[in-house]
Amino acid sequence: KPSKVRFFEGEDVVANIYKDIVLSLSLLEDSQREVQLILSGEDLLETEPEAADWFAKKRMEEGISINWIAPESKIVREKYVVDAQQYKRKIKFFDGKKYPFHISILIYANCIALISLKGQRSGVIIENELFASSFQSMFNFFWDSLK
Repeated sequence: KPSKVRFFEGEDVVANIYKDIVLSLSLLEDSQREVQLILSGEDLLETEPEAADWFAKKRMEEGISINWIAPESKIVREKYVVDAQQYKRKIKFFDGKKYPFHISILIYANCIALISLKGQRSGVIIENELFASSFQSMFNFFWDSLK
């Protein structure tokens, strides 16, 4: 299948990419409805809290779970860890001071999405099986390395 690349800029970058994730995964079998993400929750809450809330609601409607790797954050722990099981969310943390991280990497279906969350917002969705499977392996390596 040929690769597709889509670029996004402006205020609705996160919302548009989240819509693509929900649509893409809603077409798959229940067992494949999962997103892996590496994301600063603080940056997301600063830039597009409405998109984050919409995504949580739609994910639940479609039975989409997430595995999330995030920079350590009191705000993220208070907002997202307390109800993680209820919202089909597993979260692991890393030292964000030692390893600053201000983008979002999302892996889903045969796609990866990259979003800049600081300054001028922009994003890209790459629909490519090799990219997606390699990013999935990279994510799993990090996931397995964290407690």
